[in-house]
Amino acid sequence: MNYFITDKLGLPQLKEQVEYFLNLESDIRGSENSADKNCIFLSNEDDIPENLEGLALVIDDEENALIDIVNYLSNNQFVKNIICIKNRSTFNNIITRIKSKPIFISLDFDILSVPGEIYNDTSAVYLRIKELYPNVPLIGYTNFEESGNPERSPETKKLTKLLNKNNDSVFDKKNINSSSAYNNIVRDKIRMSKILEENRKLSQKNSILSKENKQLKTKSQLQDEEIKYITSEIENPLFEEIPLIGTSAPMKRIKFFVEKLANSYDPDDIEPIHLFGASGTGKENIAKAIHRLDKKRCHKELVEVDCTAIPETLFESEMFGYDKGGHSTATTNKIGRFEEANGSTLFLDEIGDLTPTNQTKLLKVLQDKKFRRVGGTKDIAVNFRLITATNHNLTEMVSEKKFNEALFNRISSLFPPIPSLKERKDDIPLLISHFAKKSKKSFSKDAIEYISTLPLQGNIRDLQKIVKQVSQMVSNSVIEVGDIEYVMNFQCQSTQHETTLVSTKKN
Repeated sequence: MNYFITDKLGLPQLKEQVEYFLNLESDIRGSENSADKNCIFLSNEDDIPENLEGLALVIDDEENALIDIVNYLSNNQFVKNIICIKNRSTFNNIITRIKSKPIFISLDFDILSVPGEIYNDTSAVYLRIKELYPNVPLIGYTNFEESGNPERSPETKKLTKLLNKNNDSVFDKKNINSSSAYNNIVRDKIRMSKILEENRKLSQKNSILSKENKQLKTKSQLQDEEIKYITSEIENPLFEEIPLIGTSAPMKRIKFFVEKLANSYDPDDIEPIHLFGASGTGKENIAKAIHRLDKKRCHKELVEVDCTAIPETLFESEMFGYDKGGHSTATTNKIGRFEEANGSTLFLDEIGDLTPTNQTKLLKVLQDKKFRRVGGTKDIAVNFRLITATNHNLTEMVSEKKFNEALFNRISSLFPPIPSLKERKDDIPLLISHFAKKSKKSFSKDAIEYISTLPLQGNIRDLQKIVKQVSQMVSNSVIEVGDIEYVMNFQCQSTQHETTLVSTKKN
């Protein structure tokens, strides 16, 4: 049994505390030998160990109550680790740094209900804990004699209502050490917690297997339809309007999936679409095409969000919106992007750049299909189609613990990777013609072949830039290889000159 004690201690106190908890372990186990005990003492600055199995969280500063509660928990077969928060001033710091999910929480409401402190509202403390651990069973206890008649105390009535709503329990503190009912409830709640956790894992595993089976069944049918689509010369005129240019096999495949998935979904349970491809491959235009072809949602504007442009601290305000007074500068109500996308399509570009915290917030909205504005008191239900895009390999990010695995499973889809320009060189003449249309210029066959040999790391974006620059600089109606080389050499010299100037200024 490991104990993690979260007090900031001086050396004399530390020695006393070590002796106390070694004796506590001895009392619990009925053994005087404490040489094999493993006690770890933490302060606000220390790292809390991760992956603690069978974790019970005890929040109490009274020695006698702590001994009784730890005694009960130590004899429970499912409890392997106990973290005790013994100081009200360390509560918020410690509670937010615990990475392992507890299987049980024991909370002394009196430890934190101190007037003038940040958590002086007992109900607020409880709600904060349930926000962090929504499905973890909790038993609270308080001194009814000091807090007044529980039937008449407004705070106690409010708290009891919240506890009952979440199937949690509250005890009178003076009865804990003599109450077999308390011990039985602790045992039953921990057992139920373990059963629910195992059911949740099994359900998640079955959901993934079901999704994989569904994908395998659909694959053979899709292959036949895909071959017919790619070999057909008929194309939806909407692709030219967007534009989504290209008749190469890789691009025809992308268009096939765009048309296939645009309207193939359950209105009440819309599968997200995830677009993966290198920078500049046209992910934004593909998202626009899916939205435009969606007969149920195309009447509303596509809501586009660049995840790299939102600072972490402003994510909630931007995505959830806020009510007047929700924060210091909220002078009016503001509709967030989730609400704006209701009945339409939400396109989250560069989702791989979302911070882990904001990944979790997004996942919760996708799971619950509802949210609250910042400072709001009412849930807002939403029904939008989600399209995400990134140039990061999310599979690798999940294995490296840089992307939320549950969110990845939620957004992953059948959509194929977006081909780079190198993989669809047959489309380069069409793309050049499209980009040069406004300038009324044309490119010779040799010029097109020359452009096709260029590296173009930025894909379509680089190609568009070259065509635009050459079309602006060259006065001839037909652009030749020499024109392109001249413009590119000029641009290269200009870049080198700027680099030299910057280097000179630094020196």
